[in-house]
Amino acid sequence: MLKVNGQVYVTNLREVSPRLITGTVYTFEKLGEEFKTTFIKAKFVGKAIEHLITKNVKEKDKVFVKSGILKSNTWTNKEGKTNAQVELTVFELDDIRTETTETKETTNISILD
Repeated sequence: MLKVNGQVYVTNLREVSPRLITGTVYTFEKLGEEFKTTFIKAKFVGKAIEHLITKNVKEKDKVFVKSGILKSNTWTNKEGKTNAQVELTVFELDDIRTETTETKETTNISILD
């Protein structure tokens, strides 16, 4: 389990219950002439849900993950194949920081110590 923060885009948001919204977050980076996109399953809880609702966050909007945990799950299916999946649980979101702030944030998730 790793604590993370950083700017991401959201998609596939779905309210599962008043206390849980699921979806996907993604980031991308330019590698030469091409872009590399990373998609991660996400669960939004607590203050993150309040932010999604009060800020009226829509598909493909950019948000700042202020507090979250990245967790890896592995399991073996009926055929004996081992599968792995990474999931982000987001506890708190914030407005996007502008480039005029002291530290310029990137669109990548940062792993915190």
